[in-house]
Amino acid sequence: MSTNDEQFTGYRTNHPDDIAHFASVRSFQDFLVDKTNPVVMVTLTINDKGFLDNATFETHLTQHTNAHDEFTIIVNDTAIDDFKGQVMKNSKDLLGENITIHFHQFGSVIYSFKGIIANICNKKNEGGGYGTLHISGYAPSIVLDGGKTCQSYENKTLPEIIAEATAEYPQESQIHIEGLINNEEKIPYTVQYNESDYQFIQRLARRYGEFFYYNGTQYIFGSRAQQTVTLYEGGDLSEVEFELMLKPQKFNYLSYNSQMTRTEVKGSEQTEPQYKENPFQFAAIQASEKVFAKTTDQTYGALPDEFRGDYLKEAVQREKEKREQLMQVRGKSRNPHVRIGGFVKLKDINDLPMETYRVIDVTHYQGEGDYYNEFIAIPDVFVAYYYDEQALPRAEQQPARVIDNNDPEGWGRVRVQFIWQEKHQTKTPWIRVVQPHAGGGKGFYFIPEVGEEVWVDFEDQNAERPFVVGSNYNGKEFSKYHTAGNDKKVIHTRSGTKIILNDGEGSVFIEDPSGNTYLMDGQGNINVSAPKNISFTAGENVNIKAGTNCIMEVGNDMFTTVQNNNSVEIVNNHSFKSKDYKQTVQGAKTIDIEGNLVENTADTTHTAKKGNITIQSAGVSKVLGKIDAMVNKG
Repeated sequence: MSTNDEQFTGYRTNHPDDIAHFASVRSFQDFLVDKTNPVVMVTLTINDKGFLDNATFETHLTQHTNAHDEFTIIVNDTAIDDFKGQVMKNSKDLLGENITIHFHQFGSVIYSFKGIIANICNKKNEGGGYGTLHISGYAPSIVLDGGKTCQSYENKTLPEIIAEATAEYPQESQIHIEGLINNEEKIPYTVQYNESDYQFIQRLARRYGEFFYYNGTQYIFGSRAQQTVTLYEGGDLSEVEFELMLKPQKFNYLSYNSQMTRTEVKGSEQTEPQYKENPFQFAAIQASEKVFAKTTDQTYGALPDEFRGDYLKEAVQREKEKREQLMQVRGKSRNPHVRIGGFVKLKDINDLPMETYRVIDVTHYQGEGDYYNEFIAIPDVFVAYYYDEQALPRAEQQPARVIDNNDPEGWGRVRVQFIWQEKHQTKTPWIRVVQPHAGGGKGFYFIPEVGEEVWVDFEDQNAERPFVVGSNYNGKEFSKYHTAGNDKKVIHTRSGTKIILNDGEGSVFIEDPSGNTYLMDGQGNINVSAPKNISFTAGENVNIKAGTNCIMEVGNDMFTTVQNNNSVEIVNNHSFKSKDYKQTVQGAKTIDIEGNLVENTADTTHTAKKGNITIQSAGVSKVLGKIDAMVNKG
């Protein structure tokens, strides 16, 4: 990791002998511009105008990584408010003002911190009257902490997400991406859920292991460090302590890939170890591996559905880097060049190296001619020490609207829009829909329609992993099938196709938009109706049986075609009525009548086109004509 050139080697800062040496009748301003003056001095400006120029005050400035920096200035209250005037008459007006703290040494400003006054506390002394003012505040990052909001980002990089989240803020509140970042890929879907913009960026820093801090004038997001300062034990390094610890190093991440329908497994032993220059840290890693010999398996739920082959591997790499951070250094120094995000190179009293560390927390104190700082530092790493892959947005079940249901993969997914996405017209990626039954080539396929309200839950409450669990009725969109007894169970599609199960009647009713209906009325009857045609096709047999009567009514013509034999058996009587009746028989026709045959016609003609006509009876054969009877040869 690149750093600026090493500078500011050991010297005495605010040493009592130096303070005594430089003490004189010279003015405060003379000391400020004296290029030989090693004493650290502080001046203040509010809105670029001098503040407390003629007062003595204490300054406390604490800077953190991935948290708000804070400051407190302690001064006699009479420096601002009149002793005889109303309490906090003038000081109350400082609330909300922009203040800059300047640290001076050797005749110039060596460091400036811009902040916002957020708290005024007037502590009165015992006996009343006089007291002290505690003027406190934060870095301008509190502007980003103005309230909780919700927003989503699709297929954007971390710099793009941060730039969009802070677009409405002034320039001094913008985040600068400096140095390498651990995730330079476009992130499929990122959600800010009920978080302030600052909390959102804080969480992104934790989730992706990025350093995030304020250098006094700018917000830095990324791995680029500030300057390196050498501190000498017994010189400007007055106190130092080193701490080593153990952490388990061997683990596997298991994650289910729903697109590939397989379990992905990546382990710490598959990662490429980062070179550890610090021998103390290296020793702690070896000891940890010896003590914690078992390789553990844990589920990893932060994997996006838009799965990248290296995503899980990168997550394991970041977690491994975090677990290898097994050392911390705490120190007290009189060197004012110790910076948040910078490096301190430590040397012991024998001038032997105690290695180089990155400052993650520092407090500056100046007052009564004294200056010192207290810092916390860690070995230099690419992944921030607070890395947490489970730093996810947590959401509760909630309604949404379906925006799209034409899944390009045909997997039955939808895209929805939550109420908090309406402002920026964003939406979810393609998300799955829970079905009562699902499987390859089978299942229950009911996909919500575009515009419908659905109920959405989240895997492990992760707002970036939504899925649809069902659809909702509401005050404007309801079924109109309500009954007092909850009798009806209905499927009703957007075209008007219906299946109504009525427990009150015991009936089943099916209808399509053309008016075709099928009713099982619950009384033993079935009614089928079609405004146009009904077709029945059977590959083998059709059996129709009526226990009593069978009535057929045809409005126009009726055609019956039998490819083989046709048999009609009538147990009792057969009545047939038509206007004209024509029979065509390709072969022979036989009529067997056990009783009598009576034919009544206007005229009767029997013609044998080929052969003879034979009339034969067991008794007498008669041919009668009312006028005459003729038998001729023709």
